Amino acid sequence: MEGGGEDDDYMADLGCFLDPKHLQDGKKKAPIPAASSQTKESKGKLHWKDKRKESRERAKKSEQAQLTEGLNTAIPSSNIGFKLLQQMGYKPGGALGKHGQGALEPLKVDVKHSRTGLGVDERERRFKARAAKQQEIQRDLKRKIDDVSRRDFQDRQRSSWQAGKISRDYKKAASALAQLEELAGISRGEVKREDDNGDDDKEEEEDEVVVTEEDLMRIVEDLRRRFFYCVYCGCKYDSAEEMEGSCPGLDEDAH
Repeated sequence: MEGGGEDDDYMADLGCFLDPKHLQDGKKKAPIPAASSQTKESKGKLHWKDKRKESRERAKKSEQAQLTEGLNTAIPSSNIGFKLLQQMGYKPGGALGKHGQGALEPLKVDVKHSRTGLGVDERERRFKARAAKQQEIQRDLKRKIDDVSRRDFQDRQRSSWQAGKISRDYKKAASALAQLEELAGISRGEVKREDDNGDDDKEEEEDEVVVTEEDLMRIVEDLRRRFFYCVYCGCKYDSAEEMEGSCPGLDEDAH
């Protein structure tokens, strides 16, 4: 619209409001400020807290060195205390006292380096010693518990192995007895107990009976007495005299 109507965009031309010089400068990139000399100098310097810490450490080391040197240096003969000791009969290298019955070495100085109060270090030492003793007691108790558990486990394993071995030996002896009876023409028939009433439940209970060492010894003795057969030797003898002279004994340990 002509004549400067309301539709004219009066912000389109910024040159009407800004100086051309400012427009030219705005096109350039703003320069990066250079690091100040104060910042460069501060990089090579320590903080005042670090300086004070280093100063304290140097003073502490120097004091410790002087103290150690002083404690390790004997009193010179020009010392007034040394002269008084000599007047009372003291000889260098000897013990104190008129008859040399006193101390030979000077008293040791326990230098306190920490800033804690008197008795605190000793209390902490006793506390640490008590804590260490309690830990040792706990370790000993745990060791004893582990030993007992290990022995119980070993006993259970040994009992389980022994029970299994007895069962295997019993089966082997029972098989040998059945074969020898069959060769001898002996018919065992159906084995029943005196109180057996023929119930299936009792037969199942008999099958589940655990074989004991007494059961094994009973069948081993039966084989030896009736057939002169030794389960552990694995052979049949001709007579009881031959078995007694050749077989080491009844149980497996004798073999």
